[in-house]
Amino acid sequence: AEGNLADVEDELYRFARALEGNDELRSTLSDPHIPAARRQQVVEDLLDGKASGPTVGVVSMIVGAGRANDLPKMVDELVQRAASERGMRLGSEHLQLGGP
Repeated sequence: AEGNLADVEDELYRFARALEGNDELRSTLSDPHIPAARRQQVVEDLLDGKASGPTVGVVSMIVGAGRANDLPKMVDELVQRAASERGMRLGSEHLQLGGP
């Protein structure tokens, strides 16, 4: 499960960076005049075969909710929290093993 979570984090991070670097994609995915289902289909088509189901689901949900512009910030916060959690777990394992 830990490996899958790391893969999803990586996929989300890469998608967020791609979204930041592509004005046309960002505009399409955040356009309120395009139905949510169509914006979600764009995500699914773009990520088909390139990302896991959980990643596609998360991105699709965020885009469908009209929050595509917030996606990079959300992903950055998620990655930062996950790294912090991993650091705390590693620290507590180190203490349990009798480390300094």
